[in-house]
Amino acid sequence: MALPLAALVVVAGIFLLIKRRDDLWILFALAIAIGPAATILIVRPLVLYERYFLMPLVLVLVLLALLLSQALRARIIVRSAAALALLAILTANVLGDARLIREGRGHYRAALEYIATHSKGNRIVIGSDQDFRNFNMIKYYSRFVHSSKFIEYRRNDQWPVGGPEWLILHDQNENAVPDQSVSDSDDNTYDLAASYRYAGLSGWSWFVYRNHADSSP
Repeated sequence: MALPLAALVVVAGIFLLIKRRDDLWILFALAIAIGPAATILIVRPLVLYERYFLMPLVLVLVLLALLLSQALRARIIVRSAAALALLAILTANVLGDARLIREGRGHYRAALEYIATHSKGNRIVIGSDQDFRNFNMIKYYSRFVHSSKFIEYRRNDQWPVGGPEWLILHDQNENAVPDQSVSDSDDNTYDLAASYRYAGLSGWSWFVYRNHADSSP
């Protein structure tokens, strides 16, 4: 939905610069459209992340500001439309910022605090669905957990017989719905114990599962 609006802003902004005989239109055309398109065609990345387009997006906002400032100097109808557009942009950003303040890039420390509080013994064995991402988060945030229990992360090829006590599944879809129970390749069952969301774009949600064999009193 945003793509046609962004394209309209780019075309209108570049047209305005050309009309003003401002050579900056070349910069915007290269940085927003031609450069990224050429990069994608040459590199052919398997996954397109939002961060690949951060600089073009910044320049789109500069063009948008140029168009709005021009509109605010026009007649009353155009000024009113520009004011409404500014209000819509402000509202959308406030909503996004509120979610970022509330959720952040994830609640990794809170998840580990929960695990430490609800673990039986003094040694906590954790596994996950992605060693690289989750191990680094656990390694960093475990130092801030207020517990004397030792947190031990087991990589996928080092799980104990019967599976780890805790299993962490991660998801970069901010609206992901976790399963109530999951099983590993050895048919060990894990029950959903807690969910920790993130605000989107950077980070990921954690879904904390407990080994069914360890969850009984």
